[in-house]
Order: sequence, then C-alpha cells, then structure tokens
Amino acid sequence: MERRHARHRPRLRRTFRLCASPEHAWDFAWFYAFIGEGGLRNWDRIVAGELPPDSLGVTAVDALTLQIVTEGPFPAMPSVMKFGYTLQKRALEEHGPYYNSDLATSVSSGPFVLAEFDPGNRIVLEANPDYTGYRPPRLARIEGIYMSPATYFLAFQSGEIDIVGHEQLTSADFAIIRADSTLMANYLRHYGDFRTDYILFDTFTPPFDNLDVRRAFAHAVNRQAIVAGVYGSIKAQPAHSMLMPGFPSADTAGELADLQRFDCGLARQHLAAAGYPDGEDFPPLVMWLRGEPPATAAVYQASAASIASAWEFTSRCRTRMVRSSWSPSTPDPRDCSWVPCRTAWTSLTRPICSAPGGRVAGTRGTTRPSIVW
Repeated sequence: MERRHARHRPRLRRTFRLCASPEHAWDFAWFYAFIGEGGLRNWDRIVAGELPPDSLGVTAVDALTLQIVTEGPFPAMPSVMKFGYTLQKRALEEHGPYYNSDLATSVSSGPFVLAEFDPGNRIVLEANPDYTGYRPPRLARIEGIYMSPATYFLAFQSGEIDIVGHEQLTSADFAIIRADSTLMANYLRHYGDFRTDYILFDTFTPPFDNLDVRRAFAHAVNRQAIVAGVYGSIKAQPAHSMLMPGFPSADTAGELADLQRFDCGLARQHLAAAGYPDGEDFPPLVMWLRGEPPATAAVYQASAASIASAWEFTSRCRTRMVRSSWSPSTPDPRDCSWVPCRTAWTSLTRPICSAPGGRVAGTRGTTRPSIVW
C-alpha cells in the first residue's frame, strides 16, 4: 500500500531514517511497527540493525511529495502521520537531533518559536513573527509549567494555569466540575485521539487460548456500571468494539453490542464449554495495568478492581493486579474484551478571545497576553 502526502519536504525522510536508526535508539521506535514485520516497510529490520536506514519505505518523490510504503494494507496510516514530526535538515546536520532544546539553535516553521526552556521547570513559546501559514497564532505567548499532576486542578481553580487535560482530573474533580455551571461551561470535549480502553488476553497461553474463555470473560463485565460508577458519563461511554464514533465503519448503532453484552449466565455457559463448569479448577490470573498519570491510574485501578470482582463472581478465579510501564498495542479483535469504555479527549479551559491590539482577553476582565498550562 502506498500513501502520498503532499507539501512535505525531503527533510521528513531524514527524520524517519534517524528515528529508525539503531544508533539513535529512539524511545518510541515501536510507533511505526503496527502490522506484520512493521508498519513502515523495513522499519523493524532497520531498528534491529538488519538493514540500513536508507532502505526504509519512505521516499521523497519531489520537493513537495512524500511517499510512504507500508508492509501491508493499513488504512489508519494517514491518521498516524499526524505524529510525523519534521526535523530541519540543516540544523540536524550541524547541531544534532536535540537542536530544538537550545534557544541558540532552535528552528521553527510553525506559529510559535521557543523563547525559554528550563528543563524540569518551564517552557515558554512566543508567536512567530515570520509565520505566514494558514494557522496564525492567536496567542502572544504560551507558558508550560512543570508541576505535580495532583495539583493541576487546584492551580486551575486559583487562576495559576489556564488549562487542565482530562487525564489529570480525578473523579472527585469531575464531581466539582459538574456542580459548578461556570466550570461545566469551560469543560470542552473533542475528538482527541479516539481512545478506546480494552483488555488484551494472552491467546498463546491457557486458559485464554480458548475462545470460550475469552467470551466468558467478555460477558462477565458490566461496562455500563463501570462508566457510571468510575469514569462518569461526562468523559466516557461503554464500548463493544474498537472504533470510536466518527471513524468509518464505527458501530454507532450498537449492532455489535450483543457480542459482548453483560450476561453472567451466558458467561458461565462459555466457561462450562471451555471445561471449567462453575469456574472449577480455573487458574488464578494476573491483570497488568498500563502506567498512567495519577488521576488516570486511579480510574484504571478502580475499573480493574470492578472487572476482577466480576470475573471472580463468574469464574471463582482470583485476579492479582500489577501496574506496568506505558505500552501501546494494536490488538486483534478476537483477542480482546472492549472493557470498559471509550474516553473522550477533554480539557478544562478558561475562555480565551482576541482582544484589541492582538492581545488575549481572559475571564478576569483584564487583558492576558498568554495562556499558562
């Protein structure tokens, strides 16, 4: 499969080759290994040192056209390419891959330029006076402040910062937001990254190599109850398939919901068919939880506890939960239980609007030349 993306310079090709190079040891080298031996052609073999970087399936056809060749059909590639950040060829050659961490060598072709960078404390961006693109900056200045995630909401309430992402908001925070009409008016929901949370089974190892066991566990979970009691309808909805509403072929009508509906009786039937009548002799389990920021981790742990309780009730199995580091995957639908929900990409923000002179007006009746997050 080939995907052509217009208006990308050949420098993007160098960026991909650098990221795949074993010498660079990019932390996110897994990102383009989606299918088969790698999403991008030869990506995994280059990362493993088996092929040179110039064999990567990324080619600059001309100054404005980038050609992407994947190992097989992968319809989501255009969406993935939104993360295809570009390094500037000259700066890369003269200063190395971290040139953007230094004000003296930083290069930007976008709406903002680096004005200050104090690692571990703050980063400041200012409007780029030379930018002539289609997305002109509407803010004069953006300040990013490093702080404990546990203090984000308090900092927002006290006016110290202007935006808080959903992943930093706890269930208690959401209760406060819903009870305050002003906060609710500033709570924004948008498509974000179309996140769907799920449980992935080890289908190569008993007992989950048995389809009936996987079906039993899928039917044993009450997604609606988890959304209502843990996530809250303000940020999530039950999911019975991977695709979020808005994706082509997404199950917006709920036609697939019956396949993993909450039904303890049916779950026990599948267990019996797998050779575990009433959960007899079913082995203990370990559920690995992905590492997340504290607020999100608390939600995952509460969801996992609910799921583990449902499984114990259905199969009499004991489940131990273990938190791991963050890791992504692209699962096979037959190997998953879509538990418990889809979460909207949301944030709490202060209303920001243009003010005379190109400045920015905020909620306190004074002109604000910046937004702090």
